[in-house]
Formats: sequence, structure tokens, C-alpha cells
Amino acid sequence: MMKIGLLGCGNIGHIIAEHATGFTITAVYDVVPERASEIARISGARVFGDFDSFINADIDIVVEAASVVAVWMHAQDVLSHHKNLIIMSVGALADTAFRDQIRSTALSCGTKVFIPSGAIFGLDNLKVGRISKITRLLLRTTKSPASLNMKA
Repeated sequence: MMKIGLLGCGNIGHIIAEHATGFTITAVYDVVPERASEIARISGARVFGDFDSFINADIDIVVEAASVVAVWMHAQDVLSHHKNLIIMSVGALADTAFRDQIRSTALSCGTKVFIPSGAIFGLDNLKVGRISKITRLLLRTTKSPASLNMKA
């Protein structure tokens, strides 16, 4: 069974932990230790108090469910530790230099980066309705044109 390391333990992390099928969450890390402990309680995973310990844990793939900043801070390390990476905070890839750097690192390390379709347009929120009753959903997304290298 595939062993998952969960980087970020907010709402998406909870959904992943509560509905894990076909994989095991074995390691969790969040800058807010209480959130990591909650996910560990749900999933049986081990909590890591620092990223270096987390990335050296027995995991096959890291699911980033934290933030754009977390991707910028940790993606290179994940890939260079020969772990595949699922990036939920795809806004981090709007920076073309960063995106090229990630691509280069993945190629040189023989690792892969996955970008879920729901993370791109917020459709993951609609998919939640299949596993949990939604009584109300307001989805409002705003993106600065500059963040996508576009003029306003």
C-alpha cells in the first residue's frame, strides 16, 4: 500500500485523512502542531515536529495541502529526497522560474510532480459533495493578473 506524507493539516488534509482509501497516511507535518495531531488521531499517522524529520520518514509520496508558501519552501527538498509530490496549492507554479526549477529537479531526481485538476479551479470543493453533504457552498476565486504574468 502506498505510504503518504501529508504536508499541511487544514480542511483538505482532514478530508484526505477521513476518506483515505487505497493508501495509508504514515506521516504528517504542519506548522500548527495541534492540526497535525488531529490528523494523526484520525489516520494513525506519526506527527513530525520539523520538516527535516518529516521528509526523511518512510513515505512514498508527499501531498502538499498547506499553502503556496509551503510549496516554495519545501518542493525542492521533497523532490531531492526522491519523493513524488502532489501540489494542491498550484498558485505556486505561476512563477515560471520556480516552475522550471521544480521541473528540472524532478527530472534530475527521477521523481514526479502531480497537479490535481480540482486544485486548479476549486472544483475539489464540488467533489466533496460526493462524500459529505453540502448544505451551502460559495466559491469565490480571485487571482491577481500579475500572479499569472498577465497585464490587467
